Amino acid sequence: MNPTETAGQKTPNDISHLESELRMTLEENARLQNALADANMRILAMQNGLQHSTSITGAEVYRSLISEMEQPLTTINSFCDILLLESVGILGSMQRKFIERIQHAAQSMHIMIDDLARYAGRDTASVAHNTELVNVAEVCHGIMNSLAAQFQQKQITLALELDDTLPQVSADRQDVEEAVRYLLRNAALAAPESGFVHLSLKMDPNPGNKSILLTVFNSGKGIKEIDITRIFSSIVPDSGNKIPGLGIDQKEFSILRMLVEEMDDSLNVISDPTEGTTFILKIPLRPKLVIQP
Repeated sequence: MNPTETAGQKTPNDISHLESELRMTLEENARLQNALADANMRILAMQNGLQHSTSITGAEVYRSLISEMEQPLTTINSFCDILLLESVGILGSMQRKFIERIQHAAQSMHIMIDDLARYAGRDTASVAHNTELVNVAEVCHGIMNSLAAQFQQKQITLALELDDTLPQVSADRQDVEEAVRYLLRNAALAAPESGFVHLSLKMDPNPGNKSILLTVFNSGKGIKEIDITRIFSSIVPDSGNKIPGLGIDQKEFSILRMLVEEMDDSLNVISDPTEGTTFILKIPLRPKLVIQP
């Protein structure tokens, strides 16, 4: 070793190799994002009866897509872990932040893949629910813990107002978890840096409505009325068009709408262009039950 080199110092060859590996990681991450977008479009097409096949079932398509994405995504996560441990060289502060963002994106995609895996076992023409008693406050706490990194990364102030004494609802627990996750992810993505998110869970104040109200507010740019109409009325979302003020994309919002409809719930939105957006999910205490075959 060159006596002038100090321990941990990277040579030009080491730096070049690391930069090359980072470029490869970015390219793979971009490919996976495109694959995931394509997968979501296929899901929506199948759910709305726009694709029909007598030889291949929807579940088979789901499983194929999941299999294609899982392995390279796992490779990206593992590679990020190796780099962050600095086993191949010391990282600068900017390099570390860059790799952490890649890993965060990969982890978010893992969550989406879990969603795909969940729907892989479903028959899109006739959906069977695993109905049970669900503590919605408990679900909210669990989802918040799983998304804590996203809020911390943007230094978002989170205010919780959860009533742990609320009665349980009869519903598919996974459906409830997915709906809450989409709403909170949307708030985290829509809120600006150092923004504010408020999560509230309480009984509907109207005594005639025996329902629980889950309210999620995010500060920042609100959603225009015409765009609210678009996201609630469109069957298949506009490809590549991002709705200003909406955190998740239109494909994810369409899946959220589907979940709400399956649970016999309702979803409303109140938005102010200068203050932010509030989504209100109404969960009946006695939702319509689907009898298991």
